[in-house]
Amino acid sequence: MKKYKRINIIGIIFSSVFLVLSVSGCRQEWFPEEKESFLASCMNGADYNQVPKAKEFCDCYQQKTEKKYPNYDVRDWDTDTLEKFRNQCHDSLTPDEVIWPEVSRNAFMKSCLDLPDAKNQPNPAAWCSCVLEKVITKFPDTDKLAALTQDSLHDIGRSCVEPSTNQKP
Repeated sequence: MKKYKRINIIGIIFSSVFLVLSVSGCRQEWFPEEKESFLASCMNGADYNQVPKAKEFCDCYQQKTEKKYPNYDVRDWDTDTLEKFRNQCHDSLTPDEVIWPEVSRNAFMKSCLDLPDAKNQPNPAAWCSCVLEKVITKFPDTDKLAALTQDSLHDIGRSCVEPSTNQKP
């Protein structure tokens, strides 16, 4: 009988330890220290990589990561999944106009000024600026820019010709 009680007590102790470990392994959210550590690391990386809206990006990234991995065990984290989360957060915070930053506008203007159509204009820089603004208006994001054809670009160019001035011969 004593042997049965001893085995039963040991069984209860092991069951209790297993239950505590199981429950602690099924947390639904990270501890505050874990969140702070993740966010601090993310902010350092975001600052280094000059991520716009770094705080919002890191909050988004942390929430997605915590939802997928509520136990904060980095050994379980899949790098492809984390990359997907980073891309989703970046894309959700990046305005459509990001394809037209100053460097892209300058590159467009430089290549436009080299076009024969621009050289035939009385004021090539003004003509190229007009074309650029109309392209940006008509094709504000990457999805729409994919629809830009040579014909639509020529139509835009023709719409920028000032009717009161004659083109150079």
